[in-house]
Amino acid sequence: MNPRLVLLDDPGLARDSYLDPIRAAGGLWAPAAMGIQMRELISEARDRRVRALQLPGTDESLAEALPDLEFLIVTGPRPDARIINRLAGLRLLQLWSAPVDRLDLGALPRLEWLLLGDCDAALIDALSAGHRMLGHLHVTDYPVVDLAPCAGLPLRRLSVVNGRRLVRLDPVTPLADTLTGLELSLCPSLPSLDGIEGLANLEVLELSNLRQITTLDWVQRLPRLRLLNVFDLKNVESLAPLAGHPSLEFVTFGRTKDLDLEPLASIPNLRLMHTGSYRWNRDVHDFPHMDNFPSDHPVQQEYARLLHG
Repeated sequence: MNPRLVLLDDPGLARDSYLDPIRAAGGLWAPAAMGIQMRELISEARDRRVRALQLPGTDESLAEALPDLEFLIVTGPRPDARIINRLAGLRLLQLWSAPVDRLDLGALPRLEWLLLGDCDAALIDALSAGHRMLGHLHVTDYPVVDLAPCAGLPLRRLSVVNGRRLVRLDPVTPLADTLTGLELSLCPSLPSLDGIEGLANLEVLELSNLRQITTLDWVQRLPRLRLLNVFDLKNVESLAPLAGHPSLEFVTFGRTKDLDLEPLASIPNLRLMHTGSYRWNRDVHDFPHMDNFPSDHPVQQEYARLLHG
C-alpha cells in the first residue's frame, strides 16, 4: 500500500528556532497527496509515532489519535479550534488562517511557539488571556493599534507582519524582562519607535517596510542590541546614530540618504555587515562584509543563530 504520509526533506522552516526540535522529534510529516481521508492520515501517523505534522485541516480523529502530538502546522482554511484545544502536548502551533471557534491557550500548557496567519479578534482575545510558557509569537495581519495583547506573555521573540493598524509600541514594559528579539514589518501607520527604549534586554531588531521610520536615533537607547537588520527600511537618513554603539556586532542595511559608511568604523565590536551596491563613500569591503565569509564560518553561524532565535 502506498504511504499516506511523506517526510518533508526541506520543511521550509530554516529561519525558525523550532527547526532543530522538529528534526529531533523525527522530522515534519505531511500528506503524500491531496484527497487522502484525514482518518487514514492520522492512522498512519499513529503507526509511525509521528510527533510533527503538517495538515490541510483538522477533524475529530486528530485529537483522538494523536493526543501527544508536539508540532502541528495547519495550512488549510478555518481549522477547528475545539480540536486543537484538546492537543495538550503541543509545543508548536502554526495556523495559516484564523480558526473556527476560540483558541484556548490555557488548554495548551506546553506551547512554546505560536505562529498565526490572518489574525482576527478572537485570536487577539486568546493572546490577551496570557500564557506561562509561550516564548515565540509570530503574527501576520496584526489587527490592533498597540502591543497590549502581548503584555501577558513571557515572550523572548515577537514578530508582527502586516500590522497596518499598529500606531504605537506601548505597552512594552511587561515585555521588557524577557523580550530579546523583535521584528516589525509592513506597519505603515507606525509613526515612530517611541518607547522602544523600554525593551532593555533587546538583542535582535529587524525592521522592514516601515515607511515613516527614517532615522536610527533610537539605536543608542538600546544598549544591549547585538543585531540590527534594517536592510529593507527605506529612506533612512544616516548610519550616524550607530557610531560608537557598545554592543552592536551585526548590521545589515540598505541605501542611506548620506551614503556615509564612516560611522561603522567606530562600532567597536562590529563582526559582520551587509548592504547593497550603492555609491558609498567607502569600499564596503573595508568592513567585515558578509560576502567575505563562507557560509560555515563561525561569524556567519552566530549571525544565523541570533537572527533565527
